[in-house]
Amino acid sequence: MSEAVSLASRWEPIGPLSRDHAGKLVAYRRADERGHAGSATNLGVLLSKVGDRRGAPEALRRGYARGDFNGTFSLGVQCEKDGDLVGAEALYRRAADRGFARA
Repeated sequence: MSEAVSLASRWEPIGPLSRDHAGKLVAYRRADERGHAGSATNLGVLLSKVGDRRGAPEALRRGYARGDFNGTFSLGVQCEKDGDLVGAEALYRRAADRGFARA
């Protein structure tokens, strides 16, 4: 079993992972641990896709805190999914103020 699949299998609750997703999960976690803002955001998006409702917002918040524009927007998306429309709107506005075009 590859390192990516064996490491990824320890994190719960997540849905089924392809080898590609498992490899990305490990790479993003390592880069996030080293303080990379974009990797924290990418980790949060991937965790959201596989159903990790606790880990996804935590990773997105780290990306946001480190100044990643995608993290600001993605955290807004997560807030909206969780029913926090006021928080989502504030994050979308902040992303737009920072020049993020999708907001």
